[in-house]
Formats: sequence, structure tokens, C-alpha cells
Amino acid sequence: MHAIFWPAAFLLVGVGGQSEADLFRLFNDCRPTRLLVETLTEDALEIGLTRERLLDVAEGRLRSARLFTSDQIESDFSYVYINVNVVAQAYSVSFRYNKTVTDQHGQLGFAGTWFAGTDGTHGDSPEHIVSVVSDLVDRFTLAYLRVNEDACGGPGQ
Repeated sequence: MHAIFWPAAFLLVGVGGQSEADLFRLFNDCRPTRLLVETLTEDALEIGLTRERLLDVAEGRLRSARLFTSDQIESDFSYVYINVNVVAQAYSVSFRYNKTVTDQHGQLGFAGTWFAGTDGTHGDSPEHIVSVVSDLVDRFTLAYLRVNEDACGGPGQ
């Protein structure tokens, strides 16, 4: 089961049919993003799951959509953060998109604006967890590209 959470206050419809929530959470003028995958637990390593494998899968998915960069300036300091925890037969995956935001006083800061995650059991299969991470990256990419369609040169451009 996957869940995406956002404040109910952002459920107003914005420009181009996108909700204000979607625009806030995901619009970034089609800038690529950096990637951070957290260090894994010992239990994850024991089933053969590696941070490098998760980085490869997530980066590959982002690159295929032309949304990956390692350059902070090019990304406007935005980044995708993935945290995988494995304890015995259980796992949890959390996914967060962090971007530059400006408050009502013009002060610049950073905020996690798009969240997704899931948990379950892995049956000693690192590939199951890798596929969950891949799915979350795909869900983010699709949502990001929908909101940034005009800026990314999508249909109608």
C-alpha cells in the first residue's frame, strides 16, 4: 500500500487545471533534481540490499526522465531523499522531494513538499524492496512531469 500526504489547505484548483497543492509540491520550472539515498541498516545488508543498488535504480529512473543532476545550482538545491529501513522481515520506504521555497516575507528556505512511502515484509528478497523504490520514483516522476509539463516542453510546446 502506498500513501501520499499533503495538507488539506492546498486542495484549491490552480492554473492549468493543476491544484494549488500540486503546484506548491512539485512545480520547479522543470529543473532536474539531485538524489540522496540514506545509509542502510545491518538487516538490509544481511539480505543483500545495497545502497548502491538503490542509487542506481533511482538515478536511472530520474535520468531516463531527464530529471537527474548532481549539480546543486542546476537543481536549484532541490533533491529527492529516499530512506529504506529493514528490521528482520519488515521494511519501510520513505520518499521525499525537497525544494527551495519562499515564505510570505520573501525569505528563502527548503521544505519537503512531496511525500510517499510504504511498508511491508520482504521475504528475504532485496529485489522486492528495489522494485518498491523504483515504483515510488516512477510515481514521483509522473507527478512532477505533469505539473511541470509546460516548463519541460511537453505537449503543446
